[in-house]
Amino acid sequence: MPSQSTPTRITIPKLAGFDRRFSAKFTFPDYRSGDRSTPARVIVSLDGTGDTDDIQDAIDSLPPIGGLIIIKTGTYNISKTLTINKSNVSIIGAGKATKIATTSNISMITASDLTNLSISNIYLYGSGSENSSNHGINFSTITSSNITACVFENIGYNGIFLQSSSNYNTIEKNNTISCDNAGIRLSSSDYNLITTNYLQGSTAGLSAFSADYNSIVNNQSIDSIGGGFYLSTCTNNVISNNTVFSSNLDGIELFKCDQNTLNSNTLDSNGNYGIDIKDADCNDNVISSNTFRNNADGQINNDGTDTQIGHNITN
Repeated sequence: MPSQSTPTRITIPKLAGFDRRFSAKFTFPDYRSGDRSTPARVIVSLDGTGDTDDIQDAIDSLPPIGGLIIIKTGTYNISKTLTINKSNVSIIGAGKATKIATTSNISMITASDLTNLSISNIYLYGSGSENSSNHGINFSTITSSNITACVFENIGYNGIFLQSSSNYNTIEKNNTISCDNAGIRLSSSDYNLITTNYLQGSTAGLSAFSADYNSIVNNQSIDSIGGGFYLSTCTNNVISNNTVFSSNLDGIELFKCDQNTLNSNTLDSNGNYGIDIKDADCNDNVISSNTFRNNADGQINNDGTDTQIGHNITN
């Protein structure tokens, strides 16, 4: 079984019309040397050493131009959604020691129609199965933002959910564990970079619906209850250098998907096919330079149209 390690750095292929805006650096005002007349840096702490012990109060106290929230160690139990309500907000925790937990059927952190958000180093523990409104982070029409180095566990639906034209975002170095639907889900969201995430024990490691021109690279999907990666009605995505191991169903499945590139992935010990091009409405996809091992039903199932297959390795 693959270990959770830092994957090899790769060069992401450039797609036509794709300006890689997701690769730009995220910048926030440096309030340390600037105007201190507004509460632009807020520390959240449960031990009385911060500005507040309530995360939503910290978000609401930021000025309209945004700012920085630092959440110190501790378990923050919530029963209502934490809503980011302005652009240019950065929320930083202390890793797994900063835990946000809920027993409610809610999106734990949500934002809509904003840009330049950053959430990092936070552990979100959800309300578990049969809570289909329980998402870890739910972004709707969010652009040029990032979610980095967070842990999502026991989430009732999706660990990370990008929907409704959430474009040009970066999702990297996160760990999703036992999410009841998908570790990461994209819906009608394009030009995102999904990289170096560790996706374990969810129904799907990653799922995407009507999501185009995304780069899904250098991720590991392990022990999915369903399939590793599932894409439906998606076009022009690059799926490269991922490892999908021990999914109950297919390693990577495409349904009604066109012109996607699947290259240099490792598909190992999956319950159905390594790669499954599901139907004739999948057109002009490329499967190249992938490595296949011990997939129960076979290495590649190609029911697509004009699929290009070559230079794959079966061990």
